[in-house]
Amino acid sequence: MDYHYFADYEIYDGGSPVLWGQATLTWHVEASGQLRPAQVLDAIRRQAADRHGLEPGAVRLRALARM
Repeated sequence: MDYHYFADYEIYDGGSPVLWGQATLTWHVEASGQLRPAQVLDAIRRQAADRHGLEPGAVRLRALARM
């Protein structure tokens, strides 16, 4: 089964937000598998960080919605 997500995020540098953005993610879970929320959060933060050439720890998710 596929789950689709939309995230709104900001990226911090030196304790202050410096970038804002949105991202989408499609997460596939096998029929016999389990949805693991921590993995979804890690994936969307990693995607946002990669887009800006930064580390995932700099990304703060402001909102995450499953579509």
